[in-house]
Amino acid sequence: MRLYHFLNAEYGLLNIRHRRLKIGRINELNDPFEFLGVATKSAGLRRRYQRLKDGLNEYMGLVCFSANWNNPVQWGHYGDRHRGICLGFEVSAQAHKVTYVSERLLARPSAMKIEGPKAATHVNEILTTKFEHWSYEDEYRLFPQLQ
Repeated sequence: MRLYHFLNAEYGLLNIRHRRLKIGRINELNDPFEFLGVATKSAGLRRRYQRLKDGLNEYMGLVCFSANWNNPVQWGHYGDRHRGICLGFEVSAQAHKVTYVSERLLARPSAMKIEGPKAATHVNEILTTKFEHWSYEDEYRLFPQLQ
């Protein structure tokens, strides 16, 4: 699948020269509410989700791509205000499509109590869900483990 990665020209040229892409960190994303989009009134449960986010930040990073290269808003936000570059890749690794929603995710505290398929599904939902206003990104994500 062909996916695109926007960045400023300086880093883009370095990435081409060194054949690498920067792995982003979960706690350094543009949207501070990223991975915390779960609806709950419980302060304790919000702290649990924050600990989950912090744990994921230590364990893995992410590389963000778009399914298209010609959106002027993306060039403005991610392509160094229209002065950067956009690199296209044939991505064969497991790229996760982001889902855009109008309502926050439901908290699932029971899914977070033990490891297993329910927990993995809920974590994947958290990792790949964003507010609908970000839908112009048409985003896909890779989640490489940090080593």
